[in-house]
Amino acid sequence: MAYCGLFVLVLLATSNIHTHCLDWSGPLRDNAVLSVCVGDDVTLPWDFQTAENEVTEDIKWEYETNSTSKLIAFYSSERFMPTESYEQRVKCKSNGSLTMNDVTLKDSGMYSIRVEVQSQDGVSRYQRSASLQVKDSALIEDRKVHVQQEGDAVWDNATRTFTITLSCGTFRFTEDRPTFDVQWTAPTGGTLNSTKYSNGRFYLSLPSPVVGGTYTCRIPPNHLSHTCLTDSRHDNDFVLVDSVKVNVLQTIFEQKTLREEDEKLKAENEKLQSAVDKLKEEDGKLNELLSRITKVIDQCPRSWTLHGESSCYKYISTATTWQAAKVQCENMGASLVEIDSQAENSFVFKMVNSKGAKEAWLGLSDLGEEGVFLLPSGQLPAFTKWHSGEPNDSSNREDCAEFMPGRSDFSDRWNDAPCGSRNPFVCEQHLLY
Repeated sequence: MAYCGLFVLVLLATSNIHTHCLDWSGPLRDNAVLSVCVGDDVTLPWDFQTAENEVTEDIKWEYETNSTSKLIAFYSSERFMPTESYEQRVKCKSNGSLTMNDVTLKDSGMYSIRVEVQSQDGVSRYQRSASLQVKDSALIEDRKVHVQQEGDAVWDNATRTFTITLSCGTFRFTEDRPTFDVQWTAPTGGTLNSTKYSNGRFYLSLPSPVVGGTYTCRIPPNHLSHTCLTDSRHDNDFVLVDSVKVNVLQTIFEQKTLREEDEKLKAENEKLQSAVDKLKEEDGKLNELLSRITKVIDQCPRSWTLHGESSCYKYISTATTWQAAKVQCENMGASLVEIDSQAENSFVFKMVNSKGAKEAWLGLSDLGEEGVFLLPSGQLPAFTKWHSGEPNDSSNREDCAEFMPGRSDFSDRWNDAPCGSRNPFVCEQHLLY
């Protein structure tokens, strides 16, 4: 059987040889490319014509590689004379045209024809050359396509399926991807494309669910010549795929996955339900707080200011003594402000300071016992913020506590002052629920 590999024939003209007088009438041009396969016959159509006044004196056909140079044939006494090694393989079909039968891989190399022509002007020499490359069949194993299943089904993490892989080969292609793809035919009759090519084999991946039956691999007919396969009986093979096992594995995996996803959804649902319950609880607390705040706001008299959840405050700008301030607050159902936290201290100080007061009474004195400061209610304070060195009972007459916004060095810290001094003050009304 003749089978095909590629050879390339490139014509090269040498610069020191005449080419403008001899008429090369053959179809082969300079730098032409021809393709043949191992076992084919190849013709080098170097036909030429001489002028009427010219006589062909000598023709030589030569072969050359990097390591050797051979004379193929010569023309002498109007006879074609092949050398011994080419005697049974070459023929001269016409004037200059050379045919070589049954080419082999060893025939790859550089071929040339040299022509000497005698005319009244003397001897003229002409040459044409060609590079010939012969390739074997693209298939390695007995020049046939072989199809096989690559082991059992394997898990493909990318597709999340069990996959069966088929391979078709073995080819001689050394490039990452040949210029053509084999043609796969599924049991259903549809065609499939290869998934990849590697190390001489085309691969086809069959993800679950796999269709069982016969899968065929073939070289497309229009590419047989490219693979040195001219006989179509050598271009296809088939493999029988049993899909039951892989599909059962896939079903088991999918059921397991569904159970895992169901458990995951249940866990997420429990978390969401817990979050909902927590939000409901927080919503209830917020509603309760809002209700209390609303109640407090509603219960604060006009011109009184709410702070915290249980007290209303009113600034009295009229300067008076500490005792008079205490009585005036009590007459309004309140008390001279009793500060029991830093937050309340900051709030009251800002209220006094914003009114431009230089001093303001607080509900705290040691009128009952020197050095023991008590609230108007008679209780010890839960919170104090005396300035450094205070209370100092200067001149033995400072018994009542005050803010001193007029003194920047005091800020919101307290001072003890004579109770008979006249200062504005703040009343605090405690709300009852």
